[in-house]
Amino acid sequence: MSTDSPSSAAAVDEAQASQAPAAPVAEQPTRFFPAAIDSLDDADLMMDVYLKHKGDGPPTLYRAKGVAFAEQDRERLIKKGVRFVYIPESQHGEFRKALTKRLDNLYGDDSIKERERARMIRTSCGQLIEDVLASPASAAALSCIGGLSEQFAQWIGQDPTRFSSLLDMSEHDFYTATHMLNVSIGCGLLAAELRPNDKDLITRIIEGGMLHDIGKRGIPEGVLNKEGKLDPDEWAMIQKHPLEGHRELKTMPAVSPVVLEMTRDHHERLDGKGYPRGLKNEQIGFAARICAVVDVFDAITAARPYRGPNPPQDVLKLMASGAGLHFDPDILAAWTRIIERSLEVDPSRAPAPNPDKEFGCLASAIQTDKAPEEDVLTIVQNVGARDEDGRREHQRFAAALNVEAEFIRQGKDCPVKPGEPFDCRTVDVSQGGLQLNTQWPLSQGDVLRLRMKQKGDRVIERFAMVVRVRGGSGDSWLSGLKFIEKPETKHKAA
Repeated sequence: MSTDSPSSAAAVDEAQASQAPAAPVAEQPTRFFPAAIDSLDDADLMMDVYLKHKGDGPPTLYRAKGVAFAEQDRERLIKKGVRFVYIPESQHGEFRKALTKRLDNLYGDDSIKERERARMIRTSCGQLIEDVLASPASAAALSCIGGLSEQFAQWIGQDPTRFSSLLDMSEHDFYTATHMLNVSIGCGLLAAELRPNDKDLITRIIEGGMLHDIGKRGIPEGVLNKEGKLDPDEWAMIQKHPLEGHRELKTMPAVSPVVLEMTRDHHERLDGKGYPRGLKNEQIGFAARICAVVDVFDAITAARPYRGPNPPQDVLKLMASGAGLHFDPDILAAWTRIIERSLEVDPSRAPAPNPDKEFGCLASAIQTDKAPEEDVLTIVQNVGARDEDGRREHQRFAAALNVEAEFIRQGKDCPVKPGEPFDCRTVDVSQGGLQLNTQWPLSQGDVLRLRMKQKGDRVIERFAMVVRVRGGSGDSWLSGLKFIEKPETKHKAA
Protein backbone atom coordinates (compact mmCIF):
# COMPACT_ATOMS: atom_id res chain seq x y z
CA MET A 1 0.00 0.00 0.00
CA SER A 2 1.47 3.36 -1.03
CA THR A 3 2.39 5.71 1.77
CA ASP A 4 3.03 8.69 -0.53
CA SER A 5 1.49 11.92 0.68
CA PRO A 6 -0.19 14.47 -1.59
CA SER A 7 2.53 17.00 -0.77
CA SER A 8 5.53 14.81 -1.56
CA ALA A 9 4.60 11.95 -3.88
CA ALA A 10 2.98 14.24 -6.43
CA ALA A 11 6.19 16.20 -6.97
CA VAL A 12 7.34 15.85 -10.59
CA ASP A 13 10.72 16.82 -12.03
CA GLU A 14 11.12 19.55 -14.62
CA ALA A 15 11.51 17.03 -17.43
CA GLN A 16 8.03 15.74 -16.77
CA ALA A 17 6.59 19.22 -16.82
CA SER A 18 7.90 19.77 -20.33
CA GLN A 19 5.92 16.74 -21.57
CA ALA A 20 2.54 18.17 -20.54
CA PRO A 21 0.48 19.25 -23.57
CA ALA A 22 -0.05 22.66 -22.02
CA ALA A 23 1.46 24.16 -18.91
CA PRO A 24 0.16 27.63 -18.13
CA VAL A 25 0.77 28.58 -14.54
CA ALA A 26 -2.44 28.67 -12.55
CA GLU A 27 -3.59 31.97 -11.12
CA GLN A 28 -2.24 32.28 -7.60
CA PRO A 29 -5.69 32.77 -5.96
CA THR A 30 -6.90 29.42 -7.38
CA ARG A 31 -7.20 26.79 -4.66
CA PHE A 32 -6.74 23.08 -5.31
CA PHE A 33 -7.45 19.79 -3.59
CA PRO A 34 -5.41 16.60 -4.11
CA ALA A 35 -7.03 13.62 -5.81
CA ALA A 36 -5.60 10.12 -6.05
CA ILE A 37 -4.57 9.35 -9.60
CA ASP A 38 -6.63 6.12 -9.43
CA SER A 39 -9.74 8.26 -9.05
CA LEU A 40 -9.56 9.61 -12.62
CA ASP A 41 -11.85 7.80 -15.02
CA ASP A 42 -10.56 6.45 -18.33
CA ALA A 43 -12.60 8.79 -20.48
CA ASP A 44 -12.98 12.46 -21.27
CA LEU A 45 -12.11 14.45 -18.14
CA MET A 46 -14.97 16.28 -16.44
CA MET A 47 -12.59 18.74 -14.74
CA ASP A 48 -9.20 20.38 -15.21
CA VAL A 49 -6.27 18.33 -13.90
CA TYR A 50 -3.08 19.95 -12.60
CA LEU A 51 0.31 18.59 -11.51
CA LYS A 52 2.56 19.83 -8.76
CA HIS A 53 6.25 20.19 -9.49
CA LYS A 54 9.27 20.41 -7.25
CA GLY A 55 9.35 23.55 -5.19
CA ASP A 56 6.61 25.69 -3.74
CA GLY A 57 5.13 27.02 -6.97
CA PRO A 58 1.46 26.60 -7.89
CA PRO A 59 0.33 23.53 -9.88
CA THR A 60 0.40 23.67 -13.68
CA LEU A 61 -2.28 22.42 -16.04
CA TYR A 62 -1.80 18.85 -17.26
CA ARG A 63 -5.14 18.10 -18.94
CA ALA A 64 -7.99 20.51 -19.54
CA LYS A 65 -11.63 19.63 -19.01
CA GLY A 66 -12.99 17.61 -21.93
CA VAL A 67 -9.60 16.20 -23.01
CA ALA A 68 -9.28 12.41 -23.13
CA PHE A 69 -7.41 10.64 -20.32
CA ALA A 70 -6.45 7.03 -21.09
CA GLU A 71 -4.98 4.21 -19.00
CA GLN A 72 -1.58 4.71 -20.62
CA ASP A 73 -1.63 8.32 -19.40
CA ARG A 74 -2.21 7.10 -15.86
CA GLU A 75 0.56 4.51 -16.11
CA ARG A 76 2.99 7.07 -17.50
CA LEU A 77 2.37 9.40 -14.57
CA ILE A 78 2.68 6.59 -12.03
CA LYS A 79 6.05 5.58 -13.50
CA LYS A 80 7.22 9.14 -12.95
CA GLY A 81 6.25 9.01 -9.28
CA VAL A 82 2.91 10.80 -9.49
CA ARG A 83 0.34 9.46 -7.03
CA PHE A 84 -1.85 12.57 -6.70
CA VAL A 85 -3.13 15.15 -9.16
CA TYR A 86 -4.74 18.48 -8.25
CA ILE A 87 -8.23 19.70 -9.09
CA PRO A 88 -9.50 23.28 -8.70
CA GLU A 89 -11.83 23.51 -5.71
CA SER A 90 -14.44 25.16 -7.92
CA GLN A 91 -14.74 21.86 -9.84
CA HIS A 92 -15.19 19.65 -6.78
CA GLY A 93 -18.73 18.67 -7.77
CA GLU A 94 -17.64 17.41 -11.18
CA PHE A 95 -14.86 15.40 -9.56
CA ARG A 96 -17.29 13.67 -7.19
CA LYS A 97 -19.59 12.67 -10.04
CA ALA A 98 -16.65 11.28 -11.99
CA LEU A 99 -15.38 9.43 -8.94
CA THR A 100 -18.73 7.71 -8.35
CA LYS A 101 -18.67 6.42 -11.92
CA ARG A 102 -15.02 5.39 -11.59
CA LEU A 103 -15.67 3.40 -8.40
CA ASP A 104 -18.56 1.48 -9.91
CA ASN A 105 -16.49 0.60 -12.97
CA LEU A 106 -13.56 -0.52 -10.81
CA TYR A 107 -15.69 -2.63 -8.48
CA GLY A 108 -17.16 -4.61 -11.37
CA ASP A 109 -13.89 -5.05 -13.28
CA ASP A 110 -12.82 -8.68 -12.82
CA SER A 111 -9.79 -8.16 -15.07
CA ILE A 112 -8.11 -6.39 -12.14
CA LYS A 113 -6.75 -8.63 -9.38
CA GLU A 114 -8.86 -8.50 -6.22
CA ARG A 115 -6.24 -6.90 -3.98
CA GLU A 116 -5.28 -4.29 -6.55
CA ARG A 117 -8.94 -3.51 -7.17
CA ALA A 118 -9.53 -3.14 -3.43
CA ARG A 119 -6.47 -0.88 -3.09
CA MET A 120 -7.63 1.39 -5.90
CA ILE A 121 -11.15 1.67 -4.48
CA ARG A 122 -9.88 2.28 -0.95
CA THR A 123 -7.51 5.00 -2.15
CA SER A 124 -10.28 6.84 -3.96
CA CYS A 125 -12.80 6.47 -1.12
CA GLY A 126 -10.21 7.59 1.40
CA GLN A 127 -9.82 10.77 -0.63
CA LEU A 128 -13.51 11.55 -0.15
CA ILE A 129 -13.18 11.16 3.61
CA GLU A 130 -10.09 13.39 3.53
CA ASP A 131 -12.28 15.99 1.82
CA VAL A 132 -14.78 15.84 4.67
CA LEU A 133 -12.02 16.18 7.26
CA ALA A 134 -10.65 19.17 5.38
CA SER A 135 -14.03 20.86 4.83
CA PRO A 136 -15.91 21.54 8.09
CA ALA A 137 -19.70 21.63 7.71
CA SER A 138 -19.54 21.17 3.93
CA ALA A 139 -22.93 20.11 2.60
CA ALA A 140 -21.37 19.08 -0.71
CA ALA A 141 -18.79 16.83 0.96
CA LEU A 142 -21.42 15.18 3.18
CA SER A 143 -23.67 14.65 0.17
CA CYS A 144 -20.85 12.78 -1.52
CA ILE A 145 -20.37 10.61 1.58
CA GLY A 146 -24.09 9.82 1.51
CA GLY A 147 -23.85 8.78 -2.13
CA LEU A 148 -20.85 6.57 -1.44
CA SER A 149 -22.70 4.95 1.47
CA GLU A 150 -25.60 4.08 -0.83
CA GLN A 151 -23.12 2.59 -3.29
CA PHE A 152 -21.52 0.48 -0.55
CA ALA A 153 -24.95 -0.74 0.59
CA GLN A 154 -25.78 -1.75 -2.98
CA TRP A 155 -22.51 -3.67 -3.28
CA ILE A 156 -23.14 -5.49 0.00
CA GLY A 157 -26.62 -6.46 -1.17
CA GLN A 158 -25.19 -7.91 -4.37
CA ASP A 159 -22.44 -10.00 -2.77
CA PRO A 160 -21.25 -9.53 0.84
CA THR A 161 -18.24 -11.79 0.28
CA ARG A 162 -16.98 -9.69 -2.63
CA PHE A 163 -17.57 -6.50 -0.66
CA SER A 164 -15.65 -7.87 2.32
CA SER A 165 -12.51 -7.85 0.15
CA LEU A 166 -12.42 -4.08 0.72
CA LEU A 167 -11.86 -4.61 4.47
CA ASP A 168 -8.14 -4.14 5.11
CA MET A 169 -6.81 -6.40 7.88
CA SER A 170 -3.10 -6.39 7.10
CA GLU A 171 -1.64 -3.31 5.44
CA HIS A 172 -3.37 -0.15 6.60
CA ASP A 173 -1.97 2.33 9.10
CA PHE A 174 -4.05 3.91 11.82
CA TYR A 175 -4.65 7.32 10.31
CA THR A 176 -8.01 8.97 10.77
CA ALA A 177 -9.22 8.80 7.15
CA THR A 178 -8.17 5.19 6.53
CA HIS A 179 -9.59 4.19 9.92
CA MET A 180 -12.94 5.84 9.16
CA LEU A 181 -13.08 4.06 5.80
CA ASN A 182 -12.30 0.67 7.31
CA VAL A 183 -14.87 1.19 10.06
CA SER A 184 -17.53 2.10 7.49
CA ILE A 185 -16.84 -1.09 5.52
CA GLY A 186 -16.94 -3.20 8.67
CA CYS A 187 -20.08 -1.50 9.96
CA GLY A 188 -21.80 -2.19 6.65
CA LEU A 189 -20.90 -5.88 6.78
CA LEU A 190 -22.04 -6.16 10.39
CA ALA A 191 -25.32 -4.31 9.82
CA ALA A 192 -26.06 -6.55 6.82
CA GLU A 193 -25.28 -9.64 8.91
CA LEU A 194 -27.73 -8.62 11.64
CA ARG A 195 -30.41 -6.70 9.67
CA PRO A 196 -30.10 -8.03 6.10
CA ASN A 197 -33.49 -6.74 4.92
CA ASP A 198 -33.14 -3.15 6.12
CA LYS A 199 -31.18 -1.48 3.31
CA ASP A 200 -31.87 2.04 4.58
CA LEU A 201 -30.46 1.21 8.03
CA ILE A 202 -27.43 -0.49 6.44
CA THR A 203 -26.80 2.63 4.35
CA ARG A 204 -27.06 4.96 7.33
CA ILE A 205 -24.77 2.76 9.44
CA ILE A 206 -22.18 2.77 6.66
CA GLU A 207 -22.44 6.56 6.54
CA GLY A 208 -22.05 6.74 10.32
CA GLY A 209 -18.89 4.65 10.07
CA MET A 210 -17.45 7.08 7.52
CA LEU A 211 -18.17 10.04 9.76
CA HIS A 212 -17.81 8.62 13.28
CA ASP A 213 -14.43 10.24 13.98
CA ILE A 214 -15.05 13.56 12.26
CA GLY A 215 -14.58 15.22 15.66
CA LYS A 216 -10.90 14.25 15.58
CA ARG A 217 -10.21 16.82 12.88
CA GLY A 218 -8.46 19.19 15.27
CA ILE A 219 -6.50 16.59 17.25
CA PRO A 220 -2.77 16.44 16.38
CA GLU A 221 -1.50 13.20 14.84
CA GLY A 222 1.09 13.04 17.61
CA VAL A 223 -1.71 12.62 20.13
CA LEU A 224 -3.72 10.15 18.05
CA ASN A 225 -0.68 7.93 17.48
CA LYS A 226 1.09 8.41 20.79
CA GLU A 227 2.82 5.36 22.23
CA GLY A 228 1.95 4.93 25.89
CA LYS A 229 -0.49 6.75 28.11
CA LEU A 230 -1.92 10.15 27.30
CA ASP A 231 -1.37 13.05 29.68
CA PRO A 232 -4.50 14.66 31.22
CA ASP A 233 -4.72 17.40 28.57
CA GLU A 234 -4.35 14.91 25.72
CA TRP A 235 -6.95 12.60 27.25
CA ALA A 236 -9.39 15.49 27.64
CA MET A 237 -8.85 16.32 23.97
CA ILE A 238 -9.60 12.72 22.94
CA GLN A 239 -12.72 12.52 25.09
CA LYS A 240 -14.18 15.60 23.43
CA HIS A 241 -14.12 14.25 19.88
CA PRO A 242 -17.48 12.39 19.95
CA LEU A 243 -19.35 15.50 21.11
CA GLU A 244 -17.36 17.76 18.77
CA GLY A 245 -18.29 15.57 15.80
CA HIS A 246 -21.92 15.33 16.92
CA ARG A 247 -22.12 19.10 17.34
CA GLU A 248 -20.78 19.74 13.85
CA LEU A 249 -22.97 17.19 12.09
CA LYS A 250 -26.08 18.31 13.96
CA THR A 251 -25.87 21.65 12.15
CA MET A 252 -26.27 19.86 8.81
CA PRO A 253 -29.94 19.34 7.84
CA ALA A 254 -29.48 16.08 5.91
CA VAL A 255 -27.62 14.06 8.57
CA SER A 256 -29.72 11.18 9.92
CA PRO A 257 -30.25 10.41 13.63
CA VAL A 258 -28.41 7.10 13.13
CA VAL A 259 -25.26 8.91 12.00
CA LEU A 260 -25.51 11.38 14.88
CA GLU A 261 -25.91 8.52 17.37
CA MET A 262 -22.85 6.67 16.04
CA THR A 263 -20.72 9.81 16.07
CA ARG A 264 -21.61 10.68 19.66
CA ASP A 265 -21.88 7.23 21.29
CA HIS A 266 -19.32 4.91 19.64
CA HIS A 267 -17.05 5.09 22.73
CA GLU A 268 -19.80 4.24 25.21
CA ARG A 269 -19.59 0.87 27.01
CA LEU A 270 -22.27 -1.47 28.30
CA ASP A 271 -20.85 -1.24 31.83
CA GLY A 272 -21.15 2.55 31.85
CA LYS A 273 -17.39 3.20 31.83
CA GLY A 274 -17.26 4.71 28.36
CA TYR A 275 -17.40 8.33 27.27
CA PRO A 276 -18.56 11.03 26.74
CA ARG A 277 -21.82 10.42 28.67
CA GLY A 278 -21.24 7.16 30.55
CA LEU A 279 -24.28 5.43 29.01
CA LYS A 280 -25.17 1.88 30.04
CA ASN A 281 -26.75 -1.14 28.36
CA GLU A 282 -29.96 -0.23 26.49
CA GLN A 283 -29.13 3.47 26.67
CA ILE A 284 -26.65 2.77 23.85
CA GLY A 285 -28.30 2.43 20.45
CA PHE A 286 -27.91 -0.49 18.05
CA ALA A 287 -25.88 1.46 15.49
CA ALA A 288 -23.48 2.82 18.12
CA ARG A 289 -22.96 -0.71 19.47
CA ILE A 290 -22.02 -1.89 16.00
CA CYS A 291 -19.60 0.99 15.56
CA ALA A 292 -18.01 0.31 18.96
CA VAL A 293 -17.07 -3.25 17.95
CA VAL A 294 -15.64 -2.39 14.53
CA ASP A 295 -13.90 0.74 15.82
CA VAL A 296 -11.98 -1.16 18.49
CA PHE A 297 -11.17 -4.05 16.14
CA ASP A 298 -9.65 -1.71 13.58
CA ALA A 299 -7.83 0.34 16.23
CA ILE A 300 -6.01 -2.75 17.53
CA THR A 301 -5.39 -4.55 14.23
CA ALA A 302 -4.06 -1.46 12.42
CA ALA A 303 -0.34 -0.78 12.22
CA ARG A 304 1.02 2.09 14.30
CA PRO A 305 4.17 4.16 13.81
CA TYR A 306 5.83 2.08 16.57
CA ARG A 307 4.53 -1.43 15.71
CA GLY A 308 3.16 -3.55 12.91
CA PRO A 309 -0.42 -4.82 12.54
CA ASN A 310 -1.90 -7.28 15.02
CA PRO A 311 -3.40 -10.60 13.80
CA PRO A 312 -7.23 -10.43 13.66
CA GLN A 313 -7.67 -13.79 15.41
CA ASP A 314 -5.61 -12.59 18.36
CA VAL A 315 -7.54 -9.33 18.51
CA LEU A 316 -10.87 -11.17 18.51
CA LYS A 317 -9.73 -13.27 21.46
CA LEU A 318 -8.79 -10.12 23.33
CA MET A 319 -12.11 -8.47 22.51
CA ALA A 320 -13.99 -11.55 23.73
CA SER A 321 -12.83 -10.64 27.24
CA GLY A 322 -14.91 -7.47 26.92
CA ALA A 323 -18.16 -9.14 25.82
CA GLY A 324 -21.00 -7.93 28.02
CA LEU A 325 -18.79 -5.26 29.61
CA HIS A 326 -17.39 -3.27 26.73
CA PHE A 327 -19.29 -4.78 23.79
CA ASP A 328 -22.72 -6.18 22.99
CA PRO A 329 -22.00 -9.95 23.02
CA ASP A 330 -24.36 -10.74 20.12
CA ILE A 331 -22.84 -8.06 17.91
CA LEU A 332 -19.30 -9.16 18.80
CA ALA A 333 -20.22 -12.78 17.98
CA ALA A 334 -21.58 -11.70 14.59
CA TRP A 335 -18.40 -9.73 13.87
CA THR A 336 -16.29 -12.74 14.80
CA ARG A 337 -18.24 -14.84 12.27
CA ILE A 338 -17.65 -12.25 9.54
CA ILE A 339 -13.90 -12.13 10.12
CA GLU A 340 -13.60 -15.91 10.36
CA ARG A 341 -15.47 -16.34 7.05
CA SER A 342 -13.25 -13.76 5.36
CA LEU A 343 -10.09 -15.50 6.54
CA GLU A 344 -11.41 -18.90 5.44
CA VAL A 345 -11.75 -17.53 1.91
CA ASP A 346 -8.23 -16.03 1.94
CA PRO A 347 -6.03 -16.61 5.02
CA SER A 348 -3.24 -14.52 3.46
CA ARG A 349 -5.29 -11.35 3.94
CA ALA A 350 -4.02 -10.93 7.49
CA PRO A 351 -1.00 -11.77 9.68
CA ALA A 352 -1.04 -15.28 11.12
CA PRO A 353 -2.09 -15.71 14.77
CA ASN A 354 0.69 -15.36 17.33
CA PRO A 355 0.04 -17.57 20.38
CA ASP A 356 2.81 -15.81 22.32
CA LYS A 357 1.36 -12.34 21.76
CA GLU A 358 0.73 -10.48 25.02
CA PHE A 359 -1.73 -7.59 24.86
CA GLY A 360 -2.27 -7.04 28.56
CA CYS A 361 -5.80 -5.77 29.18
CA LEU A 362 -8.32 -4.71 26.57
CA ALA A 363 -8.30 -1.03 27.58
CA SER A 364 -4.53 -0.73 27.24
CA ALA A 365 -4.63 -2.30 23.77
CA ILE A 366 -6.83 0.49 22.40
CA GLN A 367 -4.28 3.18 21.69
CA THR A 368 -6.63 6.13 21.39
CA ASP A 369 -8.45 5.14 24.58
CA LYS A 370 -5.39 5.30 26.83
CA ALA A 371 -6.40 7.39 29.81
CA PRO A 372 -3.81 9.15 31.99
CA GLU A 373 -2.10 7.26 34.76
CA GLU A 374 -3.83 6.97 38.11
CA ASP A 375 -2.44 6.31 41.56
CA VAL A 376 -4.93 3.55 42.25
CA LEU A 377 -4.55 -0.05 41.18
CA THR A 378 -7.65 -0.78 39.11
CA ILE A 379 -8.53 -4.41 38.44
CA VAL A 380 -10.05 -4.36 34.96
CA GLN A 381 -11.29 -7.91 34.48
CA ASN A 382 -10.34 -11.53 34.84
CA VAL A 383 -8.31 -12.27 31.72
CA GLY A 384 -7.81 -15.97 32.45
CA ALA A 385 -4.55 -17.71 31.67
CA ARG A 386 -3.12 -20.65 29.81
CA ASP A 387 -2.55 -23.42 32.32
CA GLU A 388 -0.98 -26.24 30.36
CA ASP A 389 0.80 -27.83 33.31
CA GLY A 390 -1.39 -26.76 36.22
CA ARG A 391 1.11 -24.18 37.47
CA ARG A 392 -1.39 -21.38 37.85
CA GLU A 393 -3.27 -21.58 41.14
CA HIS A 394 -4.95 -18.17 41.13
CA GLN A 395 -7.14 -16.18 38.77
CA ARG A 396 -5.25 -13.54 36.82
CA PHE A 397 -6.60 -10.00 36.40
CA ALA A 398 -5.59 -7.33 33.91
CA ALA A 399 -4.22 -4.37 35.86
CA ALA A 400 -2.24 -1.25 35.00
CA LEU A 401 0.01 0.21 37.68
CA ASN A 402 3.31 2.06 37.75
CA VAL A 403 5.91 0.19 39.79
CA GLU A 404 9.22 1.28 41.29
CA ALA A 405 11.44 -1.78 41.30
CA GLU A 406 14.96 -2.64 42.39
CA PHE A 407 17.05 -5.78 42.19
CA ILE A 408 17.67 -7.71 45.39
CA ARG A 409 19.29 -10.54 43.48
CA GLN A 410 20.43 -10.05 39.88
CA GLY A 411 21.35 -12.89 37.52
CA LYS A 412 23.07 -10.84 34.81
CA ASP A 413 24.16 -7.29 34.11
CA CYS A 414 21.37 -4.80 33.37
CA PRO A 415 21.30 -1.04 32.78
CA VAL A 416 20.73 -0.64 36.53
CA LYS A 417 22.72 -2.16 39.38
CA PRO A 418 21.25 -3.99 42.39
CA GLY A 419 19.71 -1.52 44.79
CA GLU A 420 19.12 1.17 42.14
CA PRO A 421 15.40 1.88 41.56
CA PHE A 422 13.92 1.73 38.07
CA ASP A 423 10.40 2.19 36.70
CA CYS A 424 8.26 -0.52 35.12
CA ARG A 425 4.59 -1.37 34.79
CA THR A 426 2.25 -4.23 35.64
CA VAL A 427 0.30 -5.97 32.90
CA ASP A 428 -1.71 -8.33 35.09
CA VAL A 429 -1.75 -9.48 38.71
CA SER A 430 -2.98 -12.40 40.77
CA GLN A 431 -2.82 -13.44 44.39
CA GLY A 432 0.35 -15.39 43.62
CA GLY A 433 2.26 -13.01 41.36
CA LEU A 434 2.18 -10.57 38.49
CA GLN A 435 3.46 -9.82 35.01
CA LEU A 436 5.79 -6.86 34.46
CA ASN A 437 6.57 -4.87 31.34
CA THR A 438 10.21 -3.67 31.37
CA GLN A 439 12.53 -1.92 28.93
CA TRP A 440 15.13 -4.72 29.05
CA PRO A 441 14.93 -8.46 29.70
CA LEU A 442 15.03 -9.73 33.24
CA SER A 443 16.49 -13.17 34.03
CA GLN A 444 14.91 -16.23 35.56
CA GLY A 445 15.78 -16.29 39.24
CA ASP A 446 16.09 -12.51 39.59
CA VAL A 447 14.59 -11.27 42.86
CA LEU A 448 13.05 -7.80 42.98
CA ARG A 449 11.54 -5.46 45.53
CA LEU A 450 8.38 -3.88 44.06
CA ARG A 451 6.78 -0.70 45.38
CA MET A 452 3.31 0.21 44.10
CA LYS A 453 1.84 3.58 45.10
CA GLN A 454 -1.82 3.76 46.11
CA LYS A 455 -4.09 6.64 47.08
CA GLY A 456 -2.61 9.11 49.50
CA ASP A 457 0.76 8.06 50.88
CA ARG A 458 0.05 4.33 50.95
CA VAL A 459 2.63 2.12 49.24
CA ILE A 460 2.26 -1.61 48.67
CA GLU A 461 5.60 -3.42 48.85
CA ARG A 462 6.13 -6.96 47.59
CA PHE A 463 9.10 -9.18 46.86
CA ALA A 464 8.97 -11.37 43.77
CA MET A 465 11.11 -13.81 41.78
CA VAL A 466 11.23 -13.95 37.97
CA VAL A 467 9.96 -17.32 36.69
CA ARG A 468 9.68 -16.63 32.95
CA VAL A 469 10.70 -13.99 30.39
CA ARG A 470 9.47 -13.34 26.88
CA GLY A 471 9.61 -10.54 24.33
CA GLY A 472 6.78 -8.04 24.27
CA SER A 473 6.09 -5.43 21.58
CA GLY A 474 8.79 -3.12 20.24
CA ASP A 475 11.59 -2.71 22.76
CA SER A 476 9.65 -3.98 25.77
CA TRP A 477 9.92 -7.30 27.63
CA LEU A 478 7.33 -9.23 29.60
CA SER A 479 8.32 -11.15 32.71
CA GLY A 480 6.24 -13.36 34.95
CA LEU A 481 7.05 -13.08 38.66
CA LYS A 482 5.79 -14.99 41.69
CA PHE A 483 5.53 -13.37 45.10
CA ILE A 484 7.98 -14.64 47.74
CA GLU A 485 8.81 -13.94 51.36
CA LYS A 486 11.24 -11.12 52.07
CA PRO A 487 14.71 -12.43 51.19
CA GLU A 488 18.04 -11.48 52.62
CA THR A 489 18.89 -8.02 51.36
CA LYS A 490 22.38 -8.96 50.24
CA HIS A 491 22.76 -7.76 46.65
CA LYS A 492 24.27 -10.34 44.35
CA ALA A 493 25.38 -9.79 40.77
CA ALA A 494 26.74 -12.35 38.36
